[in-house]
Amino acid sequence: MKKNITSILQRGNIKPKDRVLLLVADDVSRERDGKALLTDADRHALSEGWTPKDNNEVKEYNLYNEGRRNIAFGELDAQTTYLNATVGFLRASKYISYILFKNRFTKETKTIKEGIANRAIDSLNDIETIKDTIEGEALKDEITNFFFSSGKPAIILEGEANEIALNNKLNKHNEALNLVLGYLGLELDYTIYLYAFELAGEELQKDLLALYPDAKTERSYLEQEEIIYNLFNGKDKLNQTDKEKLAELIADECFNKHSGEWSFSGYFADIPLLELAKATAENNKIAYNEKSDDLADELRNKLKAYADKNKKDIKDLLRETILTGLDNDKEGGLLQAHQPLFMSDEKETCNEQDTKLTHKELFKKWLDVKAEATKIIQGLIDKGELKTERKIREYKRLKNLYLKLAQETGQDRQDTPITETKTIITGESLYNLKGDFNFVKDLREQAEDFKLLGALVLFLRECKFIKDYATLLGFLELYKKISKVFDEDLTYKIQGYIKSFNEDLEGLKMEFLMLADDIMEANYKGDRVYYLSESYIEELLAPTFDPDKIKPDTDKLKVYFDAFKDLFGDSF
Repeated sequence: MKKNITSILQRGNIKPKDRVLLLVADDVSRERDGKALLTDADRHALSEGWTPKDNNEVKEYNLYNEGRRNIAFGELDAQTTYLNATVGFLRASKYISYILFKNRFTKETKTIKEGIANRAIDSLNDIETIKDTIEGEALKDEITNFFFSSGKPAIILEGEANEIALNNKLNKHNEALNLVLGYLGLELDYTIYLYAFELAGEELQKDLLALYPDAKTERSYLEQEEIIYNLFNGKDKLNQTDKEKLAELIADECFNKHSGEWSFSGYFADIPLLELAKATAENNKIAYNEKSDDLADELRNKLKAYADKNKKDIKDLLRETILTGLDNDKEGGLLQAHQPLFMSDEKETCNEQDTKLTHKELFKKWLDVKAEATKIIQGLIDKGELKTERKIREYKRLKNLYLKLAQETGQDRQDTPITETKTIITGESLYNLKGDFNFVKDLREQAEDFKLLGALVLFLRECKFIKDYATLLGFLELYKKISKVFDEDLTYKIQGYIKSFNEDLEGLKMEFLMLADDIMEANYKGDRVYYLSESYIEELLAPTFDPDKIKPDTDKLKVYFDAFKDLFGDSF
């Protein structure tokens, strides 16, 4: 409409519909952009200063002018809805923030069980009181009226009221617990590993820790040794296919999928990745400073520059180096220099503590114990006592952090999701499993910690501001439709309200995520549980905090939809 204003005004014989559309376009520009499209004289000439030719022009002008009035009334109602949502949200967030951070950091707090968790569970008792304060005391009045109309003595009424209150409180606890259990669980492979270590017994555990000090909780080393063992599968040498599989796995280990960068600071089994990077540089005649303080970064940058210049892939360069090392069966070969555990008759380690068993003996015992752990847990799954599901986690916060870092440093980084897929033993099946298993006890304890988040999410879902926000989205749908009729974007006010509210909602979401992070961190630091739960709390928060998950509610706006439909028919 804005582009056609000059030509329409110059035309002189302006249709009644266009007169109103011009006034609406000017209203929008004045309010949204602070710029008038029409002079006061133009506005007067288009409205009060104009005389219709006949009743048809009067009818057309009044029809669109009535639509214009309804637009203004709707905007006032949308603003009221937004303000109601904001007030309700601010009240709710004030109480929630109080619960989340009440005595959160105190000098005597040493573990989450002594601090956050106990206060979290205690705070569940405040939920109904808070809701009464925010939403009014309608529920309390309803209960009071019910008892007083029952004709029972006051002392009985009081007893029944207490029983109902107790049952309601218990139901809230159970509902909150059941909610969070759907977003907790233990990774199947990791649980088997941890359970195997638990079953290993003290002597084997000591040997494993002498070999690898983090073996109690860090599984990659022994699992990578197991990969090599399985590739050999009783053979003296690897065939070409197996060599290529192993080379692929080792090269993949050099790439950090979260940061999107090549990294040479770790190991694959006993093979140092830095040695592979150095050998790759030497094979391709790439000069580097052996005494560099940050040799891994220097090699990464040098290899990247070489690969870009020669239109090659770093992974292909590494794979060639690895295959060359695997082809060498002599003393300098890759698996000869870094002998797999199942081949080693040594007891010496690089950790200043020898193993009692030879490396091959302890590795064989480890495989036996792991097989037993697998049999027990898989047996529970096969009997239906434990249930599993495939879960995909998207690291949105991590991706945003890397994107921001790349932008600040001028580096190229693709805006692709960072995801991880795992097979999870569900929280519900673990919590309800019968039997004396430490992984069940640990899951239950962590579920109790997270129960507060479940209660608060349930509380938020019942708060009126969520319904007001859904109505605000309904207004957006309404104004998208009427924008087509008036050939002007009339959604800008509603979009502004939604944007402002979403920013507030995001702030509260971050408080929830911070608490979830604190619970997880306390478990890591406090050494309170051995079997750490996988947490998908962000998914729990999504229906409440993710605007895309909230559906527009147009029920309360029926009067507007009907009015515009009556005015404009199929054009609306």
